[in-house]
Amino acid sequence: VCIEHREKVKSNNQPQYWIPLVDLSNLILEQSTQSLQCYIDATCKELCNNDSLGTNKNVKKFNSIDSLLRAFKVSMKFDNLLNDDGTRRRVLMQVLEKLVSFAYKLMSKKNELGDEDVVKTVLMVVSIVAESHNFLDEPNGKDIVEKIVSIFWGIFSVYSTREPTINGQAEKVTCQFIRSLSREHFQNVYESTHGILRKLILKPKPGDIDTVIILIDIMIRESKNANRLIVKKNLSLLISHLCNIDQCETSDNTIIRVLSIFTYLCTQRDFISLSLEIAGVTSTVHSLLSNYDSREQRNSASIFNSACDLLHAMFKYRRSEIMRTLPPVTAIIYILLNAFKRPSTSSLSSETLTFRTKLNISSLSGEVTIKSAQKLARLFAEIPQETTSASSTSEDNRTRSSELSKAFKKHVSFILIEYMKVLVEGIENKVKETLNIGLFSLMDLCTEHERDLVMSSLGRVAQTVFKEFWAEYVKEWKYTGKA
Repeated sequence: VCIEHREKVKSNNQPQYWIPLVDLSNLILEQSTQSLQCYIDATCKELCNNDSLGTNKNVKKFNSIDSLLRAFKVSMKFDNLLNDDGTRRRVLMQVLEKLVSFAYKLMSKKNELGDEDVVKTVLMVVSIVAESHNFLDEPNGKDIVEKIVSIFWGIFSVYSTREPTINGQAEKVTCQFIRSLSREHFQNVYESTHGILRKLILKPKPGDIDTVIILIDIMIRESKNANRLIVKKNLSLLISHLCNIDQCETSDNTIIRVLSIFTYLCTQRDFISLSLEIAGVTSTVHSLLSNYDSREQRNSASIFNSACDLLHAMFKYRRSEIMRTLPPVTAIIYILLNAFKRPSTSSLSSETLTFRTKLNISSLSGEVTIKSAQKLARLFAEIPQETTSASSTSEDNRTRSSELSKAFKKHVSFILIEYMKVLVEGIENKVKETLNIGLFSLMDLCTEHERDLVMSSLGRVAQTVFKEFWAEYVKEWKYTGKA
């Protein structure tokens, strides 16, 4: 439109090459909306047919009118600058409805078309609707929102584990859409999604659980202001449902995402009600890791790192709450330590089998294993440190850290016992050196009483290993007050 108008002005030898803002907006609105509505109507009719060749042709045609879509988006942006009788809003709303209907029907044809082409087209439509969020408060806006949520559900249920690239693009657009929702629309979507999760916990369907966890994760992270209050109001109930996820068959990606949700909630100080749910969270994490059976070893390191991140967030931001749940936390640490063992089960003792896990990362590449060991070592170093919460004074921080250190001191000896058993069974030297640094920090909480307790609980070989370990700690790490 701009180019045609400029050429017309040039041909008449007029000095004004650019049309005014209002005229440009009206020209774009008139031509783009008419073209889009006619085109979308025709394409939707084509999609109702079983002619896959014709459908594919229409998808390619739709992707080729990118300039027309951009013009349509420009007209929506200018709409706020103009005062009219609502005619423009009704016209634009009609186009939005047709766009969403097109995307909704297109998803039913995804098996006949190239997956990537379909998803790109659908996400482009949703992105346009997200940018026009101020129109969704119209009477028929609720139907549009529900259709878009159904579209996201269809995308995630198919591509969440199969195509990481497509799934990543879909998550990005979903975040954009969730941020654009008003309080009313956000509450409707959040409550319906939460209701689906509650039903799936009772009657699990693995694919559906994976999808609903993705949507809940995005809604929690993207909630702001009034929408944040909606999440806070139902947070305790949501956490209780997430804590039952260990009873369902879930994919590795879902386990990682659930751990990530718990980590995010721990770092957000405004989620006060999480304090009451820490015990359930730690028990759920222990259950997920204990029953984990990885079919794809590459995910073992990701799950390991996610568990370390969660424990790190708990010790840093939830010190007072975690003191009441130290036994399950210690059991999680046992599992993480055992993940470094070489995959040999011939010499496992009955005590070790109690905390045996299939979360084994020793068979992965050395670089991955070392990075995971560094994460666990940083976790051990975090435990004796003072917290840095912005909502507390330095005196409160010191008091809380001191209380946690005293409470955790009772469990350090049992962690050392488990670590000695792991060393006896064999781990890589680089992993051992990395873990030792973190455990030396933890041993600053120990006295000779804890040392004697460890010695009395080990076999002859493990006692020799522990003596060498203690001697290295005294020589290289322990502060004795001497230069």
